[in-house]
Amino acid sequence: MGKIINDFHVKRLTRLMQTAGGTIVHGGKIRTDIKYIEPTIIVEPNMDSELMTDEIFGPILPIIPFKTVEEVIRIIKSKPKPLAVYYFGNDKVNP
Repeated sequence: MGKIINDFHVKRLTRLMQTAGGTIVHGGKIRTDIKYIEPTIIVEPNMDSELMTDEIFGPILPIIPFKTVEEVIRIIKSKPKPLAVYYFGNDKVNP
């Protein structure tokens, strides 16, 4: 994983992680002196947090668990169009 481009973005990504809510289940270490943020997984971040409303451009992956496809569709439709949506599960999902 490469370094973050500059101090501004290290601070921005740090703020995204610190204000996201949810639980960091992997990573989260930050080395501002060398502009490095460990790849980080955050489970169940606050849907209104900056992490979930702005483009991330960094090694942070928010995970939103769900039980039904209908729940996912409701979440997606409640917000402006997402930049990306990834499905990880055992069932095939038809759009």
